[in-house]
Amino acid sequence: MIYGGMDPGNQGAVVAMDEHCNVVYQSFIPLIDVGKGKKKRLVLDPIGLLTRLQEVQALAANQGLFFVLEKAQTM
Repeated sequence: MIYGGMDPGNQGAVVAMDEHCNVVYQSFIPLIDVGKGKKKRLVLDPIGLLTRLQEVQALAANQGLFFVLEKAQTM
């Protein structure tokens, strides 16, 4: 079994561990620059995120996958 989770914030990550608590995958949330000048900012790269989630799914191909997502909320 692979256990995975994601913190979806701009400084978040995707992580997966095996049943022995060994980290088998880790990656920061992919971001892309949008805008120009003072309006330039970082936003989520949806294709990059999908790729990372597919990589975690592939690791768990014949083992099973339990994945959780942190509930995002403002402070």
